[in-house]
Amino acid sequence: MRLILASVLLAGAVTTAVAATKGEVRYPEVKFSLENSSYTETLTWISGFSYAISYTSKVAQELGKPAIYCTPSNGYIGSKDLLEILNSQFAGKKITSEIASAALLIGVQRQFPCRK
Repeated sequence: MRLILASVLLAGAVTTAVAATKGEVRYPEVKFSLENSSYTETLTWISGFSYAISYTSKVAQELGKPAIYCTPSNGYIGSKDLLEILNSQFAGKKITSEIASAALLIGVQRQFPCRK
């Protein structure tokens, strides 16, 4: 329940405003369609995936298990990072959550490798 609530709250924060520059509010651009989801539902899904992927990396590190990706120094892999991965690969396309999940796992491994 906490995970769902955290995802919804984080997604709300993401959709409210991502960056303010010179008084201008910017919203994340979603260049693909995730199943039949609305803009808000897509950002909520990405936010939840961001939370889950950051948490699993943290737990693996705490347990001394090998990680297939590592979070950056700020401790989390953000929704913006995940959105960039999906936008670059699927602009103009309709994809399933399974395809998005697989693409994100591969993309995160490439973008956030573990350094020895």
